[in-house]
Amino acid sequence: MKEGKILNPLIVSCCTEDYFDMLYAMVKSGLQNIKSPNFYIELINITEDKCLKLEKLSPNIEILKSNIKFKNDTQKKCYSTNSRAKLLYEKRKSPQDILTWVDADSLILKDISEMLSELIKNNYDLGIVLRPNASKSAGARGGFYCVCHKNPNGLKFLENYYKKVSRLNLWQSIKSNDLKKHWKIWMANQDVLNKYFYNPKELKIKKISNLFCDVRLKEESFIWAAKNKLKTSEKYLTELKKYN
Repeated sequence: MKEGKILNPLIVSCCTEDYFDMLYAMVKSGLQNIKSPNFYIELINITEDKCLKLEKLSPNIEILKSNIKFKNDTQKKCYSTNSRAKLLYEKRKSPQDILTWVDADSLILKDISEMLSELIKNNYDLGIVLRPNASKSAGARGGFYCVCHKNPNGLKFLENYYKKVSRLNLWQSIKSNDLKKHWKIWMANQDVLNKYFYNPKELKIKKISNLFCDVRLKEESFIWAAKNKLKTSEKYLTELKKYN
């Protein structure tokens, strides 16, 4: 990125019908709190009126509409959570400086441009937020990470990441609705990310602060990640209403 150029990140995400209101708030919060953001969103089985509602927020939103017949809820979860590898790979040739994944159930409360610019300035290929109790067996948090888009190593990572997750994400083979039985499929993208972090080889990876994927909803955080019971917490719902 040339000196003085305005960073224009591409934020990538997806949602199914039960996450639309949260995704809408995430996008709107990003538009309000980040300088010059762009969005690429996969909407899975979302009604046309809701698609139009999201599109009207900004001309810088590109939507991929997918209609998929899932046999059960576990199939749906495994498809959507692992779609990040596919969506990031699809946008590898986009004009933006950097690709950033943010989960649908997140809220972008502060501008993340400075952190993203530092990643590019210091020639990092990849930035990852780790779990607070990270280890070699379970480390990468899927809610937020970014790739230096025009960095050759970053582009190579996108391709390899997509191929590895695709081989593991056998969501169509799932017949039961027991998520625990299919845990390895559900965690495919995070397991692949985890292996990259602890075995980076030629990749230069930045460990990003948990303030950019905060599951404790701290006031000083940049991005809140409303995981599990946090989705019904008063603190999250109060902030969510500001963007819906």
